[in-house]
Amino acid sequence: MPHLLLPVLLGIAVFRRQSRLHRQALAALQARLDELQRDAAARAESSERAMTTTLSQLRHDLRGILSPAMLTADRLTMSDDPLTRRAGETMVTAVERAVDRLAGTKQQE
Repeated sequence: MPHLLLPVLLGIAVFRRQSRLHRQALAALQARLDELQRDAAARAESSERAMTTTLSQLRHDLRGILSPAMLTADRLTMSDDPLTRRAGETMVTAVERAVDRLAGTKQQE
């Protein structure tokens, strides 16, 4: 009878060893997956920060570009000539719309 149990016992020992190796392999794969997910999250956060900074700089630059146009348009609205005054008012409206759109991009962040 003991010679019949030997293959069963060997089979159990092999199964346990394979099971332990399988658990170790799964644990190693899970650790690598966790590491990759952390790296991806860090890259996404870094990319988002860079994009936010770029948008902020772009808004600042565009406001700087629009400022002289707004000052000129304001001066045109004070003209005695009705056509010039209306042109100035149109320019003021256009520049204000552009500035409002810039402000809207900041709220979307």
